[in-house]
Amino acid sequence: MEREEDKIDFKDYFVVDPDSPTGLRWRDDVVRRTTGTKGGNCWGGTPAGNRKAPKGKVKYVIVTLNKKRYVVSRIIWTILHGNIPKGMIIDHLDGDPWNNNPSNLVCKTRAENIRNCAKRKDNTSGVVGVRFAVKDSYTFCVGTYQDINKNRKTAQFSVNKYGLLPAFKMAVEFRLNGIKKMNEQHNFKYTARHIGVGI
Repeated sequence: MEREEDKIDFKDYFVVDPDSPTGLRWRDDVVRRTTGTKGGNCWGGTPAGNRKAPKGKVKYVIVTLNKKRYVVSRIIWTILHGNIPKGMIIDHLDGDPWNNNPSNLVCKTRAENIRNCAKRKDNTSGVVGVRFAVKDSYTFCVGTYQDINKNRKTAQFSVNKYGLLPAFKMAVEFRLNGIKKMNEQHNFKYTARHIGVGI
């Protein structure tokens, strides 16, 4: 099934402009009728899209065209490189969803995108892929990575047996060694941003 974004030639409406706050501008010859309380027209040459996002939603720059919403980074990629293959996404290399400079955008699989994600806000260990677990009054430091077959590889180290810091270091080392192996042997493309700092 053809996607809506594949049916549109975005070059008819937009130009890529790294100097625009959104990375995109309306073409000079485009006049877009706006609706709502302000009304009026949006003249060509102005920045396209805005940074506002509904509460709880991922904050990508969005633009509305013909009553449909599109992610600006996808428009920029499409204008410069053609349609985005099905199942692929546009990754912001520096992790900043507002930075739509073409040099910051890369077309990747979802798995490759995850390998560039930074530590989540709810991470309590301070290291991506390392967590604490409690079972039957025993505390463990657990290290995790994904292998070539997308299977989760996990090792847990007892805090009761080794102590907190040694168990934590072992879990981090297990994960880092696994990621290094995946990068070297299978070109998994885990980035330094995802791996974070070692200890």
